[in-house]
Amino acid sequence: MEFIQNAYDAVKRFFSENPQYAKLILPLFGFILLLGAIRNWKWIFEDDGRIFNLAWVKYNVSEKLARIIVGTTGAILIVFGVILYFLM
Repeated sequence: MEFIQNAYDAVKRFFSENPQYAKLILPLFGFILLLGAIRNWKWIFEDDGRIFNLAWVKYNVSEKLARIIVGTTGAILIVFGVILYFLM
């Protein structure tokens, strides 16, 4: 538990000293989603038993539609992240 607290404190201190890097988290997450949709990574569409998640869309509607949704979401996150990075 102490290791987790130390790691949390280190990350918090890093982002408080370098706020410009904190703004890159959103486009980085968007890039991972977009790359996952393009490469068809299975962990993005894992089924956890809930209804109306991406796995539900993949298995009941279409895998192509689920990949389009993930890719579009990733692209939107990248655009918003870059806009926030340069405007704030």
